[in-house]
Amino acid sequence: MSTIKIVIKEALDVIEELVPEAARAVAKKSTRLSAKTRQIRQQIEAKDVELSRSQRTPDRAPDHDAPERTTPSAPGLRDPDAARDPDAPPSTWPDADTEAANAATAAARQAAVEAGDLTAPDFGELTTTFHGPRPPDMEAPHGHHIVFKKGVGARQQALIAQAKEILERNGVDWYTGPHNLTWAPNVAGQHNIANVREVLQRLQAADGAGREAVIDALRGAGRDVFGGRP
Repeated sequence: MSTIKIVIKEALDVIEELVPEAARAVAKKSTRLSAKTRQIRQQIEAKDVELSRSQRTPDRAPDHDAPERTTPSAPGLRDPDAARDPDAPPSTWPDADTEAANAATAAARQAAVEAGDLTAPDFGELTTTFHGPRPPDMEAPHGHHIVFKKGVGARQQALIAQAKEILERNGVDWYTGPHNLTWAPNVAGQHNIANVREVLQRLQAADGAGREAVIDALRGAGRDVFGGRP
């Protein structure tokens, strides 16, 4: 065999030995790279999850005791009966429920403070003076005017004005007197136009029968319409 052929054969033998070794090295390197890639990917995904959690607004537990908003905020309430069909049944929309009434009261108090008028009576104290302490078994008892002081909305205020006229004609103080004040639960649904209308109708039925009859009708309305005491 010639020298050239021997050299070529030896070279081929060396190549045959090196190729598998190189292939194994490449495969091993590739495996290490794949493992490193997976590790980096897992770290990135973990960071993404952590960032997402930190940016998410915590869920708030529902407040089951919070009152449902069924009325617009006061002051400046729109009279919902203004656009009603005059032949339609009377509205029972609670156009001055507790939240709206409280807002209107707060606004009135603030206006009084700004005007320097700090002489508004404490109706809770007056009711205590006339009728004793708050009933302990009543829900949120407050000194309540059976014929409302003002009312909310044009329709409601017109009915209240008629009721006040009957009381004044019969010598009943509707603002700070004992007969128009009662302990009543401060709950939603008290200050609606249906209740205003019911009180007025009772007073109208008693009007003309004398002062005591009007007072009896007024106190009865306080108990029956508003759950008032005594």
